[in-house]
Formats: sequence, structure tokens, C-alpha cells
Amino acid sequence: MNKRGCAILLLLLGIFAAANAAEQVVPLPVTLNRQAVGELNASVEDNQLRALDIAPLLGRLRELLPPARFQLLSTNSAAPVTVAVLAAAGVQSRFNFQNLTVDLVIPAELKRTEVVNLVGTPDVTGVHAIAPAAFSAYMNVRGGVDYVESSQVGGTGFGEPQLALENAFNFHGLVLENETAINPAPDKTWEKRDTRLIFDDPGRRIRYTAGDLNYSVTSLQGFLPMAGFSLARENSLQRYRVTSPLGQSSFFLKQDSKVEVILNGHTVQTLQLAAGPQQIRNFPLTGGANNVLLRITDPVGRVEYVNATLFYDPGLLRAGEAEFNYAVGFPSVTDPDSAFYHYDRQPAASAYHRWGLSDRLTLGFNAQSTADTQQGGAEASFSTLGGTFNLDLAFSRDRHIGNGTAQQLQYHFYPVPGSRFADG
Repeated sequence: MNKRGCAILLLLLGIFAAANAAEQVVPLPVTLNRQAVGELNASVEDNQLRALDIAPLLGRLRELLPPARFQLLSTNSAAPVTVAVLAAAGVQSRFNFQNLTVDLVIPAELKRTEVVNLVGTPDVTGVHAIAPAAFSAYMNVRGGVDYVESSQVGGTGFGEPQLALENAFNFHGLVLENETAINPAPDKTWEKRDTRLIFDDPGRRIRYTAGDLNYSVTSLQGFLPMAGFSLARENSLQRYRVTSPLGQSSFFLKQDSKVEVILNGHTVQTLQLAAGPQQIRNFPLTGGANNVLLRITDPVGRVEYVNATLFYDPGLLRAGEAEFNYAVGFPSVTDPDSAFYHYDRQPAASAYHRWGLSDRLTLGFNAQSTADTQQGGAEASFSTLGGTFNLDLAFSRDRHIGNGTAQQLQYHFYPVPGSRFADG
């Protein structure tokens, strides 16, 4: 007789030996929402289930129960959880004395909301990630040559070929980028372009750059070439992260059902979801208004529809997201008499910071400064059912010209696909 058979025999002998038999602890087969989860140590007394060792199930229960209910369960593997505590946490237990099995059921209305992201997976992690090599490099060569047909006023034949060389060297995460031009102008045989050092912090999505900067600007700012140092939020370092509001839809499933996600008349994904509260986030929206239809089919073929109209504007940030760039350095200009840049002795700075206060409201500020000119501004983007408003305000001061202000208000109206104004 195997171990399980001996345990069952001991249980039966203990139960039928006397009415006041002592509590017995034996391994019993257990199911959770009709799915077998293996054998768990159960405490049985007077034909009743008293407690259950749920330590092997804590991971699955954490995913199924709301946090407040899960905290009611003991996380000490040495202490079985009583039936009363399981019931308080929302886990119903049924002990089948004849078959000696335990069925655990979490009602659909007590389950934790299951979240499905159609685009982006911010919590994705690599189990067997391949680390970059300690040293790597590449070079791109782009070129072109002009051919001029003969005419009464012009010459003929091929001109001087022009080449652009781009190379990068990585050494333990520190990257050196360099650009060089060959025959950039009739009176120049070569010209040095940008050279910079880059170091990335993927965990915080921050990029550090030193050298000839290639920083971003926003609102009414203008790009000023400079050599110096910059600190910027680089979302491409976490490609699965979604920083723009892509909408969400919440609904409740009474039974395990198939859910088809139909976006602007096209099925983009089919999901098999369990009974309980559900939330689908981050739809693959296009700019403007989008028709979202969820077609829910239960096991017996009944169909239910959930309709929504979601708006997407790439200028908005999700609630809690932020983007920024801070750069300081010395302005640079191309020198017609030299192959190298000419750098100004007076420093310059450029900065902006934007916050997503909600999925519909994004605010930010920006500033730029040189020895002669200073500029500061603010921006706001607000999304409504009738369209998106973008407001930009700026104030400038120039030593030679004086003070000035600028305002810009933009309004974008997105007709819903299939509506009367869809072609407008």
C-alpha cells in the first residue's frame, strides 16, 4: 500500500474509532476553482475539515484574491489556515468525506480584477537575458554622387562623391558615437560632425550624454546646437512600457468566456478570460477617436457586447508618467574655414519637464537661456470628448531687442470612425 493509501486508512480508523476521536492531519487531493492543485495537508476532526495547509497555494491565491482579502491568510507555512479564516478571505471550502477530497472555490464576485494589457507589459522580466558584450562596435557608410547633364550654361559629368560615416563603440555600457562627412562642400574635403559619450540607466529610463548633444525640445522651444552635458528620460530603454494613455474598459464575467477585441471594425485580439471582474488596458489605438467593441461569448454561445469610444493623442502622458530633458553646454556652429565646430565661450542651457496629472491632462514647463537671450514657457494639453486642446505660453527677453511674449492654442477634433463626419 502506498503512502497515500496508508494515510487514508489511518484517517478512516481514526474517525470510526470513537466519537471523540482526536484531530487527524493527512494529505488530501485539492482542487481550486475546479482545477487540481495537488495534495495538501488537511486537519480533519469529527468528519469535518478544520484547517488546511495552503502554503503551496499562496502564489495562486495572491493572483486571485484582492490584496485586502489575501492579507487575512497566514503566510506561515508551519501553521495551517482554519476554514473560518479561508471563508473570511473569500475562499469557500467543501470537504467530500466519501471521496476524501477538498474543493476550494473563490466566487467570481470576490475575485481580484484581472488586468490584460493589449499593448506593453511594464512588469515583463527576462529570465535568461543575454547581456551585451563587454566590447562591440559598428560603422555605417552612406554616400551619393551627382551626375549633371550637359547644358549651355553648366558643366557635365559626375561631381565629387559625398560620404557620411557613422560609427559607435561600446565598452561596458559606455558608448562613444562619432560622425564624419567626406566632401561636405565644394571647398571642404572632410568635416567632423557630432561626437558624444552616452551612458544609459534602463531601470530608471534615464540617458546621460556628454559631448555634442542631440537633445529634444518641446512647445515653442528651438533647438540650439551645443556641446556639454544632458540628462533625459528615454522611454525606448523600456520598450514594453506604455507612457501614453491608451484607454481601458472594465466589465464583469459571470462565467469563463471568450472575449474578442474589435478596434475600428477589425478584430485585433481574442482572449479566453476567467469569470470575475476584468479590465482590458492599452488598446492599440490610432490618433483620434477609436471605436472599441468587446464581443463576449459564454460557454453556451450567448453573446454580449461592450461598446466604447476612446480618444488618443500622442501629446498626452499617462497619469503618473513624466518626461524631461535638461541640457547645458556651449553653443556650436559650423566653421566654413575649419573641419571642426566653432564653440562659443558663453554657456547655454535648455530644459523642459512634462507631467501626466491624469490620462486627460498633461502639464509642463520649459526654459532656454544664452548670454543674450532668455526664454521661459508653460504648456498644457487637455483631452475632452469633443477633441484635444493644446495651449503653449512663452516669455522671452533679448538684450538687444527687448521683451516679448507668444501664445499658441491648438484644437484637434477627431471624428469617430463610421460617423457622419468621419471623412471630414
